[in-house]
Amino acid sequence: LSKMYEDFLWDKQEYLEENREYIESLKKEELKVMYPEFWEKDSPFHGLRREFVYKICPRETPVRLKSLTRQRLRIIAS
Repeated sequence: LSKMYEDFLWDKQEYLEENREYIESLKKEELKVMYPEFWEKDSPFHGLRREFVYKICPRETPVRLKSLTRQRLRIIAS
């Protein structure tokens, strides 16, 4: 390994050790958000995942994309 790469790995390990408690607290906060998204029955995640895995096409353009399309059309028309 190159000296620069070894230094990088050393610095990274040192950073992780110095910030272990902070990193763990961030993990816990993230899990508080993620848990309901994955495990609650009324979470939209399950339907979205199924549509993605089985390549189910939406019947119409999602609202979040419609606004982008309208903006692009206005730019093209200008």
